[in-house]
Amino acid sequence: MKIRKILSFGLIPSLLSLGAVISCQNTEKVLTAKSQITANSQKDEFNLFVQTNLVQTILNNIYKDEEAKTDYINSQINLLDSNYLNIAKGALRYANPITRSLNSQRSFSGNFWFKKTVADTFEKSDEVIEELFNKNWLFLLFHYQDLVFMQDQNAEGNDVESIKKIKESSENILLYGSFYKPKSNHFLDFVVQEYDNNDYSNIKKIFILTEDGFILNINLEIYQPQPKYDENYNEIPGETVTQEPSVEVFMYIFTYPKLLFSKNKTNDFDLKKYIMDTQSFVGFDEYGNDTKQVLFIDKYGGTELRYTVIDISNQNEETN
Repeated sequence: MKIRKILSFGLIPSLLSLGAVISCQNTEKVLTAKSQITANSQKDEFNLFVQTNLVQTILNNIYKDEEAKTDYINSQINLLDSNYLNIAKGALRYANPITRSLNSQRSFSGNFWFKKTVADTFEKSDEVIEELFNKNWLFLLFHYQDLVFMQDQNAEGNDVESIKKIKESSENILLYGSFYKPKSNHFLDFVVQEYDNNDYSNIKKIFILTEDGFILNINLEIYQPQPKYDENYNEIPGETVTQEPSVEVFMYIFTYPKLLFSKNKTNDFDLKKYIMDTQSFVGFDEYGNDTKQVLFIDKYGGTELRYTVIDISNQNEETN
């Protein structure tokens, strides 16, 4: 009888353990299936995003060869399945413009190895963020809605100007908020500015109006073929070398009060006029446009608001 009791008692944990294993296995299958659906859905969204006019314009300016364009797109798709967004999020903690500014003014106390560790961390973080905002610009634009921005007004100038700008900045933070997170990666309009075209390269600036009324800047530089030289620095007849095109997505975005609160942003804001009145062109005096710039800023609320990227909100990580 005692033996039977022991055997009965011994079976209960076994059955519970088996049930727990089955339950865990089923849960894992559900989570795996859910992750697979999410991954497939994200790839579908990415493929649709690639077909937008803005992305196609950038790609066609950079790549004249369809195979090279396809290879680049595939390299960005591969990043979707990786931990790259989390890596970028970690790096941005050290390499965002606000942190950089603070650390440039800060002297780290401690021994040599501590200082070296800090320096190495910032250097590696800078490399990750530079790659994100340059080489992996397509991945970045696709995840635009995951970026977190902080209002960061320019307080440079003499003492009187600096005090005035600091006061204005404090007022702007109260009026328009310290932080901003985009609602989506949907862009309303964009204009390509032919900034410069010479024997060395063709520079184009792209100004993008976002759904929330912010202006995002992207610089493209397409390099011209250059003569190729041998080891003795003699030009090789008929042979050229071409540097890879460069892309830079600016970490700052801009807006104006009236643009920010406009109910019909494309109707109320002329992106082309913004470029003509506030941006410089090669061959023109960049200071000669000050009057137009002041009038433009006055028209849209009297102040230019600047926000900078400080963080990445990875919603996929939060929901999984």
